[in-house]
Amino acid sequence: MTVAYSKIVNQIQTIDAVPLPLVIAKDKHDPNNYIVKSQWYGFGHDGDEKIKHMITCKDKSVKVKKHTHQNKFSDYEAHYEIKVPENADIVLCERNMRTSDNEFLGFSTFSFKHTSQK
Repeated sequence: MTVAYSKIVNQIQTIDAVPLPLVIAKDKHDPNNYIVKSQWYGFGHDGDEKIKHMITCKDKSVKVKKHTHQNKFSDYEAHYEIKVPENADIVLCERNMRTSDNEFLGFSTFSFKHTSQK
């Protein structure tokens, strides 16, 4: 039996940013408010590299407020507050990350079911 393999002589350096699962928690003081922790990991980036991390939601009546003012790749997380109208059902959002030079680093979509409690 012959096993084929190849030897890597000149490896090409790669750069990658990986979005990690979101953590979404309901605000205990406001039933229409959610706290979102967005995390990422990656390699090939300078830890001090300035980045833009954003969350936007499809429904314009859903308001997104950024809580952390991170501006380095090595922060690895950002926190947001999402205010949802009472009559909303499914909230559709996206997150994306770019370098300060607007180089695309990552994009993902997410959704969650809103249940308003009066």
